This record gives sequence, C-alpha cells and structure tokens, in this order.
Amino acid sequence: MIVGHMHNGDGITIAELAATTALGTATLRAGGDGLGRTARRVQWMEVLDDYADYLEEGDLLLTTAYNLRDDAELQRELAQRLVECGVAAMVVKCGYYLEQVPHAVRRQADRHGLPVFELPREVAFVEISQSIYERLVSRSYARLRRSADIHRELVRLAAEGARLPRIVRRAAALLGNPVLVEDARGRGATVLTGGAPVGGRGYFYEPTVLTGVPMGARLMSEEIFGPVAPIATFRSEAEAIEKANSTEYGLASYAFTRDLGRVVRVTEALEFGMIGINQGIISNPAAPFGGVKSSGFGREGGFEGIEEYLETTYVGIAP
Repeated sequence: MIVGHMHNGDGITIAELAATTALGTATLRAGGDGLGRTARRVQWMEVLDDYADYLEEGDLLLTTAYNLRDDAELQRELAQRLVECGVAAMVVKCGYYLEQVPHAVRRQADRHGLPVFELPREVAFVEISQSIYERLVSRSYARLRRSADIHRELVRLAAEGARLPRIVRRAAALLGNPVLVEDARGRGATVLTGGAPVGGRGYFYEPTVLTGVPMGARLMSEEIFGPVAPIATFRSEAEAIEKANSTEYGLASYAFTRDLGRVVRVTEALEFGMIGINQGIISNPAAPFGGVKSSGFGREGGFEGIEEYLETTYVGIAP
C-alpha cells in the first residue's frame, strides 16, 4: 500500500476540481450525483484492503485497485464502505490491473452518490495530486488573507468608535453573505439555492436552503430570523432529539410521523414551549404562545395568557 497525504484545508467540491485541475483528464464513470462532495485531502492506495484504517472524511482516493478485479464481494461493497468512511471520490488508474471499473462498483457508486473516475494509464497520479494540492493551498490562502482583511477593517471601525449597527452592516458587505450562512459554508455546508442578499434598497435576503450543515455551525444554535433553512440528517429518534435540544433556544419545534407512540415520546423529550405534529403552522389564539430556555418567559393567548395580566394575592387569616 502507498499512502500519500496532502493538504487538509477547507475543501473544494469534486465538480470544481474536475473543472480546474488535472482531475479533468479522468473520465467520470459513476456517481455524478455526488459531484458536490467536498475534497480536503488526497490519498494514494495500491491495494484496497485495510483502507478503512487510513481514509477520513473528505479524502479523494487515488488507486490502481490491485485486488479489486477478482474480489466480487469487495466490488459489491466498496462504494458503500468508502461513503461510510467519508470519501469524497475515487479515481482508478486503468491499464494495470483493471481495464475499466467493474460494473458492480459503478452500480453501487451511482446508488450511493460516490463519484468514480477512470484515469488513463499515461497520466501520473502525481500530476493529479499536485494540481489538487495547489488548488487547495490557493483556496486556503485566499480565505486566510480575506479573513485578515475583514478583521483589520472591523477593528478599525471599532477603534473609531463606530456603533454596532454600522459594524454589522460593514461585515455583511465585506462577506457578501450574512455571517451565519458564511459560517456554515466554511464548515462544509452546501448551498442548494439562494445564499446571497437581494439587490436594491433594504435588507432583503434570498430564500436559502443548505444541506450537510454540521452541528457546530452557528446556524444550528442561533436564531436566524431570515428565510434560511439549514438541513441536517439523523439516524435515530434519540439523535434527532439530542440535536434539536442542543440549542439554548426553545420557542417552537416540529415533528412529522404516523407513529402515535413516537408522538408521545418526542413531545415529552423536546425542550420547547410549542410543538407542532405533522403541521408547520401552530399559532392559535386559543393556545398559549411562548418558549422556554432563552426564548422567553410566560405565555400569550389561552388561559395561560390571561394569567400574565392577573396578580395573585395571598391572604392569611388567624384562626
């Protein structure tokens, strides 16, 4: 096995690498739906045996797949295993041990959205890896320099005594995106639609949907108050509840299910003042409106809301 480690930066999508680096000399054979995956590092492997011990999230795998040709079980399971390891794409050099990527591998790669490329024998791995390395370093340097420039500008405003609204407006102008969306993008999230202010007067923002948003992103713990929908996945009911409760806020939450037992469990476990089941609009004049934790105290509406306008007097009379 040959393992070649390279720069581990913020990452670049496979689609962009294919368009701007020597990866473009390879032919995409499967997994086109996964071209939005982000590569942060390049790994070289001759033999695909104990690869799970070396591969990490965001790896782009270069291999001659020495042992793949005669291993039917590996052909059936390779794509899924690589996705579970977090591999962004696989590039197979053909002409040595394989004339082409086996059909079973391509079929599973399509199913799991793992981009699989075939590289001509005459193209050296070092040509691919070097060009990707240069692209990753260039991107990281540009981001660091931009961050330093923004930092200096905001420090200058603060030193001049600028008020917070002015500083926030300047930060938004320098970033080109509100801070929360920019933060999520920098942590690996993908913007499916929107992601930019609307031109013209005022402070309007495009309806925005992001996928692959990690729990460490500020979007997942701060109130947005804008048309931005961050999407994160979960594998179990317990994981979903844990993620939902991980914020300091607790105004409203929503769950969709046909299982009445799950409704009971989830509503008892969620730390929110209001919970909508199979509906997105839960406000009702007859219902108490309000949150818990940092989302406020007391209630509006319903009998509970009336209590906010009443004073309780205790009278003690001697026996």
